[in-house]
Amino acid sequence: MEPTPEDYVALLRQIRNLVEVQHAATMRNWQESRLQPGAGKLLAELSYRGEARVSDLAEQRFVDASVVSRQAAQLEKLGLIERRRAPEDGR
Repeated sequence: MEPTPEDYVALLRQIRNLVEVQHAATMRNWQESRLQPGAGKLLAELSYRGEARVSDLAEQRFVDASVVSRQAAQLEKLGLIERRRAPEDGR
C-alpha cells in the first residue's frame, strides 16, 4: 500500500514536533549551563568523533575557524575540553 498525501502531512507534523522538542531542550540546557547551542553541538561532535583540529571542524561545519575557536574556548573555560597544540605544525 502506497502512502497517501495525508500520511506525508502527518509525518511532517511529527517531524516538526520533534524539532520543536529538540529546540526547547537546547534552549533549556543553554539557560541552565550558559553553554551556547553551537558550543554544545561542538561538544557532542567532539565526544562522538574524538580529537580534531579547529580547521577541520570548521570545514566540516561550513563555518569560519574563528567560530569554532570561540566555541572551543567556551568549552575549555568550562573545563569540558582541553585544547592542545598540534605537534606536527606547532599550532
